[in-house]
Amino acid sequence: HPELKRLKSVLKSLGAEGVIMSGSGPTLVGVYSHPAQAQKAREKALELEPRLWVALAGLYSSEQKTQGGF
Repeated sequence: HPELKRLKSVLKSLGAEGVIMSGSGPTLVGVYSHPAQAQKAREKALELEPRLWVALAGLYSSEQKTQGGF
């Protein structure tokens, strides 16, 4: 699907350290080190395709949690 290829390219251009397809698709997961990069990628993805459902999720240690992880 060309749309997924285009979106994967956009996520990588916005700093994703990796982009994978979850299951058989059409879910893409972008991995970012910084919440600001993830938010920027979310906004750009929605700008390109407003019908997308985009969620931000974070993984962090209990120490980071007390420091306002996302």
